[in-house]
Order: sequence, then C-alpha cells, then structure tokens
Amino acid sequence: MRTPRILAVAGLAIVAARGGPVHAAGGGSYTTYYFSGTVPRVQPHVPAPPRAEDLADLKLKPLVASGDPPSARPGLFAKGDAFFTVGVRHAVTGVLTSEVRAHVWFFADKPLPAGQPVYGIPMSGSNGAGMVWCAPVREARQGVPHWRAICLPKNDDRFAWIEAKPAMMTLNLSWIGGLEHVAGAPAVERRPVDFPPMTLSYAFGGWNRDGWLILDVRLDWGEGPQALHAILVPPGPNGGVDLHLMQGELSVRPSGASGDAAAVEVLSAPRPDAPIAY
Repeated sequence: MRTPRILAVAGLAIVAARGGPVHAAGGGSYTTYYFSGTVPRVQPHVPAPPRAEDLADLKLKPLVASGDPPSARPGLFAKGDAFFTVGVRHAVTGVLTSEVRAHVWFFADKPLPAGQPVYGIPMSGSNGAGMVWCAPVREARQGVPHWRAICLPKNDDRFAWIEAKPAMMTLNLSWIGGLEHVAGAPAVERRPVDFPPMTLSYAFGGWNRDGWLILDVRLDWGEGPQALHAILVPPGPNGGVDLHLMQGELSVRPSGASGDAAAVEVLSAPRPDAPIAY
C-alpha cells in the first residue's frame, strides 16, 4: 500500500494578532493518509535521532529580509491586493559538489550537475528533521523562460526527487511512499550563490464566514506573485484584526458596501532589521 508522505517546514515564524498568536502554518509534522477502500496495516516509523548539525539547521530561517525594505501601505484593498511587501533572499545556499541523478519510473529527469546552485529549507518529517536541498533550474516553457526546482528530501535510507511548488520556496513536500522516484545523496558546499531577487508579500484574501481575515502569503522572483500559503487570523472584539509584522503594527478592518474589502491602517512602521514572518 502506498501512502503520501509529507514534510513541513520546521519552526515556522508566527504572525501575532490581538487575542493570541496565530501560527503561520501547521509546521513540522509528518502525516500519513490512506486511500479510501484500503485496510491499512500500520508499521510504526521511528525517526532517526537528530544530529548536532541538524539541530543547528532547524534554528535557521529559509528566508531573510534583503533588498527592498519592508513597506506597509494604508488604504482600501480589494481581494488579491498586497498591502505589505519586503525584499527577501534565501538564508541557506550552496552548490552541489557532485552530480545527482534521479531514478524514476518511466523516465529519467536531467541530472543535477556538480556546481548546481541550491537553497536549503529546514524541514521535518518521518525521517526526522534536517536541511532539505532544492535546486532551481531555469527552463523554457512554451518558449517562455521560467524557474522550476527539484528538492531532495530524505526518504527512508535514500533520497526522494520531488519538484518544488512554488519553485523558489516551498513550505511542504509530499510524495507517494514506495514509488521509485529516488535520487542520489546530495553533497553540498555551503556558500553564497546568485538567485533572482525576490519579494515576499501579504495580500488581502477576503473574510471568511466567521469574520476571520484571510492573508495570502506570496513570493515573487520575477514571474509574478506565487502562493506560498494562506493564514487565517481571528478578529478582535471590534471585528478587526491587529497584525504585527516585522515589529510594525497594522490594523485591518472590514470595509466596503458589502464588507468584502479591507481598510488597512499602519499604526507603526515595520523595521528593516526585524525578522520576517511567513
């Protein structure tokens, strides 16, 4: 029986809101889902004990502020409009010191050559926790250049060959356990590399039926904003939400004739040296 495996970014930052902290995502757990109509035979999987270097890696953030300073815009926003942006870069990068090949059913993807730039994401899953390396490659799709990335998470005693979505950052990876999409072990020399400049943004995603604010977190590296995930933030007693982003404070309230827009007020400006939340 094949079951999806899921890796999630470990230690996601928290977006603070009045009434209590709101976690940016589920964060750090491994879940097994069984296909309907099957009778699962549970086989416990004990994650490998973390190594010292893995513990150190888990304290790192995948993205850090870099480039354009944080900008919080006041005003009236429709669904899909961004009201907060900040330039970011990958915090952990390097290059492959040897070629990595995929061994995949029905086809063989192009190998990742020695010298291939990679970025790292601290993740946790069924094999424990540690750094997952992802290799962005610029390709042409219908004649238009775009980026795709292959990530190489630990898969039992081997490594999986998984396409990241979106290419320049992913908050979780999943694959069907037992499928032969395995790869060689990545050997990485950590050092700075050149990737496209990126912008992290928060966009107004609407209000749900219970009055919770929907925040769409997006990343843009020149191909348009790509969805990372959505955050639900509960309202305060007055029906609005107070957000704390990079040590700045924003007030977000329902607005518009039907209450489907958002009025944003910047109570205090974000600080360029503050950690980012996503």
